[in-house]
Amino acid sequence: MGNEKHRRRPSPRRDAARLFLLICAYRITNAWMVRTQFDPDEYWQTLEPSYCLVFSSQDPGQEVDMQRTRGCALTWEWTRRLEERDDGLCRSDAHMERAKCSASKLLQQALHGPVRSYVSLLPTYGYYKACRSLFRWTDVDEAPILGSGEEDSDLFGRLRLLTRLVSGSTKRFIRRNATYIVAKGPVYIHAILVAAPTDLCTYLIADRLSKLRKGATSSRDPIWTTWPFWALVCSLTSWFHGYALIRTYANSFEAVCLSVGVAMLHRELFGVTGGTDGERESAGESCNNHQLQAKLAFVLGGLGACVRFTSLAAWIPIGCIVAYRKASSSQQPSFYKSMVGTLFGLCGLYGLMGVVLGCAVDRTFYGFWAVPSLGNFHFNVVLGNGSLYGTHPSLWYLYAGLPAICGVLLPFLLWSAVDATAGQWRPSERDNPLPTLFAIISPYIALHSVSAHKEFRFLLPILPLVCILVGQKVSKIVEGTESSTHAQLRRCKLLFKGLLVSNFPHLIYLSMIHQRGPIALNQFLSARMEENARSYTVHYLMGCHSAPVYSHLHMPNSNVTVRYLDCSPECRSDEEAICESDAFTRGPFGFMLSNYLHSSAEGTCENSDEGETCGETLKIRSPSYIVMMKEQGERIHGTLTKQMNMKHVATIPHTIKSISWHGNETSQDSHALFSLINIHFDTIKVYEKEGVKPWKPWYQQ
Repeated sequence: MGNEKHRRRPSPRRDAARLFLLICAYRITNAWMVRTQFDPDEYWQTLEPSYCLVFSSQDPGQEVDMQRTRGCALTWEWTRRLEERDDGLCRSDAHMERAKCSASKLLQQALHGPVRSYVSLLPTYGYYKACRSLFRWTDVDEAPILGSGEEDSDLFGRLRLLTRLVSGSTKRFIRRNATYIVAKGPVYIHAILVAAPTDLCTYLIADRLSKLRKGATSSRDPIWTTWPFWALVCSLTSWFHGYALIRTYANSFEAVCLSVGVAMLHRELFGVTGGTDGERESAGESCNNHQLQAKLAFVLGGLGACVRFTSLAAWIPIGCIVAYRKASSSQQPSFYKSMVGTLFGLCGLYGLMGVVLGCAVDRTFYGFWAVPSLGNFHFNVVLGNGSLYGTHPSLWYLYAGLPAICGVLLPFLLWSAVDATAGQWRPSERDNPLPTLFAIISPYIALHSVSAHKEFRFLLPILPLVCILVGQKVSKIVEGTESSTHAQLRRCKLLFKGLLVSNFPHLIYLSMIHQRGPIALNQFLSARMEENARSYTVHYLMGCHSAPVYSHLHMPNSNVTVRYLDCSPECRSDEEAICESDAFTRGPFGFMLSNYLHSSAEGTCENSDEGETCGETLKIRSPSYIVMMKEQGERIHGTLTKQMNMKHVATIPHTIKSISWHGNETSQDSHALFSLINIHFDTIKVYEKEGVKPWKPWYQQ
């Protein structure tokens, strides 16, 4: 009986692994559902640079690899450099002077260098490396399938034949879906390596905290009444988690670093010192193991600071709390000496190790020593250039940002904030862990409020902590004053349905309809081009980095060269300069005239009410495809079709522009819903050069 009980003893690690697999399945489904664009940074800060590293860089001196001859598109964030000046100051004979000069030069290179770190690219980079090896395997021709007769009559011959059939079918499937594998694969990778661990850590942190609370529910209570269960439910049903966490943002990487770090530091942060030896052994929480976890947590904090220096707003309070709690529980006579020793010996030292590790990663990819967090700080704070990309009031995060990403969770968060504040004055609530979470959230919001440039996704890293706070209040409601299982189950169902109804409708809309144009556009272009093995040029005449390019146009049999309009800080900060994106929006005909229609000395061009007419001596450069928004496309339709010899081939819905009653004025860009209302879309127009092989759907080929 003793052995049987030992075998049946639950294993927290095994249960956590099973839960992680279930969360992965949910997040993969979530990733499959997302077919829209939230912000260009999810492509230009992760997919495009990773694609450049893997598919565009040819190693010198090696045999030409056809999988590494693709195009490359990098924004100014990756190409920002300090202008090299040889002023001879570092040629002094004095060793100390040369050392000072070299250190000053390195600092200047870091401040004026790149503003993006390759650390957050590592999951996508590793995935693309595997894809390149896979595509290289598909390029190898298969041996003839049919054998000579006798060789294939035995068992081994039949196995070889079956292997060839399976291999050939697999290669054809990979070639046919190469575009989808490259474009969508990183989102699935982030769902597994970023979103799912964040959700799991939300559950684990709440589980640790629930054991701290006085009067915590016992293990015999139904799972749907517990704090960890509802913290996980809040995280999984959160519309903003479903919309942004699985995307390839640096903010998502910062979120997983913070969540995993807090989970590893639960003892130091929340004062978890209780528990029997058996409980510690069953949870795998030996003293040495937990000390290692604490060190790794601050290494993750250093990596997060390399990706975004604003993550220090969360990690510095974490370090101070850990140092204070360790000093309070320490038996050393000097409180401040113990606190300073922990602050610098544990938090600072291992955080610095994480920063050095991140700098080593950037040194490998950039080819020189760079500290992107310093470059980011210099660009956004010292130079104040963050305001070039939009500004909001100082309190915007409090009255708009945080309420928007919380949604229906906001009332529970306010309830938790009131309890955490009032509990500090009650001796029975001095050990309440909720103020510790607010001590991490509040400085993070405060620091981000100082910056003029604000975005919803900047608050993504603290949303898991919000779900933990909210989960505790929801579990209290489910428990209620009536302890019958039937009443608890009824309240559980009601709250669960409320979370689904208040989150999923707009999550589905934002994930599948709103701003779907750039993704659908590249799907259309790749499907139109992949049947004809040749080179194409695609010009995206739209807003600032409005669509992904090479990472969504990877085709085995075709090479694509793209052009996109410039909107770098150099032209935005110069009042006399006009960025290409602004120039095209203000005057599309003039832009086309200066970039595509070059007239000779005798040629003239006129812009009349009927359309644009030009002289006979024009030198016209027409790409294979030109894409632009509907407003600009209608203004230069005559130029594109008459002078540039292009034809309109597609109109792709992008965002909902307006809604009207059915039966009123309709257009090609409107869709009727239940014969009641018309939904009018802002669309993207696609023009194709005459002479490109007509495309047919697969069912007509």
